[in-house]
Amino acid sequence: MKKIILVLSLILISTIKISSQLTLTSTITPRHGDIQYRVDVDTAGIIPGNSGTNQTWNFTNITKIDSSVTQWISSFNTPYFNYFPASKISTLDTCYSYYDTSASKVEYIGQYSHGTAFQYTNFQTILSFPFTYNSVLNDTYEGTFIVDGDTIHRTGTVNVTGDATGTIFLPSGSFSNALRLKHIITSRDSSFSSQYVILTSYTVYDWYVPSKKFSVFSIVNIDINFASDNISFFFKNCTYNPASSPIGIMPVSNSIPTDFKLYQNYPNPFNPITKISFDIPQTENRENTKLAVYDMLGRETAVIVNEHLKPGSYEIEFNAQALSSGTYFIRLQTGKDFSIKKMMLIK
Repeated sequence: MKKIILVLSLILISTIKISSQLTLTSTITPRHGDIQYRVDVDTAGIIPGNSGTNQTWNFTNITKIDSSVTQWISSFNTPYFNYFPASKISTLDTCYSYYDTSASKVEYIGQYSHGTAFQYTNFQTILSFPFTYNSVLNDTYEGTFIVDGDTIHRTGTVNVTGDATGTIFLPSGSFSNALRLKHIITSRDSSFSSQYVILTSYTVYDWYVPSKKFSVFSIVNIDINFASDNISFFFKNCTYNPASSPIGIMPVSNSIPTDFKLYQNYPNPFNPITKISFDIPQTENRENTKLAVYDMLGRETAVIVNEHLKPGSYEIEFNAQALSSGTYFIRLQTGKDFSIKKMMLIK
């Protein structure tokens, strides 16, 4: 009888472990001060792979082509907020893109670019929460904008599914319990003064991993069809995010520290979540701050922070779910200053 109970217990534990999937919540929504790094890579040989559970994706041999940085700022701080009063957050890139965020969803409201404000009357839902494997989002959107005096009417559809889970391998390390989202977005642009119609279809694959706010890898396929002229174009873009903003990094004091310092993580030992605190003093030059985890062989196993931080005291939660039990080292570096602490993961 004891042996039967033990076997049943092991089956139950195994089942719980298998069914435990990453669930995206509103903690991944962008906020003022977030920085999103992107590296455009060569698309040759890169495919999204199959849907389903226990998938493996290997993108370690990608080749960098270009890179960019997107800054997220409060919409109130932009010069065109009056066009988008429902917006809470905006990107400061080549143009201003405006979004509304809540505990239940993220919506795209429109953008201001080259003197033109494009405003959705029916907002485009980007993602709803909670979202996990087999979750589905369906939405429609609509809006108008004026280009060279011509009024353009846009309608479209959105379909998002959590279509795969597994382990993703990237140049910065591997992540288990990765969740892939598949987006199918269509749009139809029609002119009020002429007869032209443009049909656009996006198929986007985004990989999310625990403790990271933005997707760590994306494959974007774009089909553009000029229906009135019977002309079509196809584009493919692959983007690697080597330093996706960590979830939960937050300043813990209004005062500016005088010394550079990395504190011992707490709790330690831990399983699998621990808090890491550090101080960044005022410096003459704005240096990049990197907080990373290394194993006993000196291999980088996780990058927790890799961005420009203002001087201050910070605290962040690190989730080591993807790592095995053992001794690890956390290393904080800003410019020439660095500090190392040892931590123990016990599962």
